[in-house]
Amino acid sequence: MNRADWENHCGFFLEAHGVGDFTSAEVCAVGRMKGTASLLSPPPEFMLHALKLIEGPLNWIRWYRGAAPIAVNSWYRSTDYNRAVGGATNSMHLTCGAADINKAGWEPKAVALALHNDYAMADKLGLGLYKNFVHVDIRGMLGRPMARWAGDGAQKNWWAA
Repeated sequence: MNRADWENHCGFFLEAHGVGDFTSAEVCAVGRMKGTASLLSPPPEFMLHALKLIEGPLNWIRWYRGAAPIAVNSWYRSTDYNRAVGGATNSMHLTCGAADINKAGWEPKAVALALHNDYAMADKLGLGLYKNFVHVDIRGMLGRPMARWAGDGAQKNWWAA
């Protein structure tokens, strides 16, 4: 699916489900390049994972202690693109079930701690704290165990602090 087809397909899906805060380009910037790897569109059935992520932790953190925009750094990754960016072999990004985010006006650690400590379904999430963003995924909603980690110099065991 080319970028225009993806934008139409995903845009229609998001609109049909009442999603107005995220765009098709945030879910997947079809055609983005990393080296020779081009980001391809996700299979349509993965959009249900994206919807769970939106309706769950992404909208929750957007409204937590005052509404603020959520910026998405990375959401869906096709296999070759995921490999090119150094993603994990079994990354939740491969299923539309993960997003790397920032909340405007918040430090990444504060976002991660809010999701870990206060989100009602925290035991269903994968949360990774990085220096400049938070990885959040719905792995527990898809039958995988909860996970917590720190990457690229972020504070180890941040969730125990």
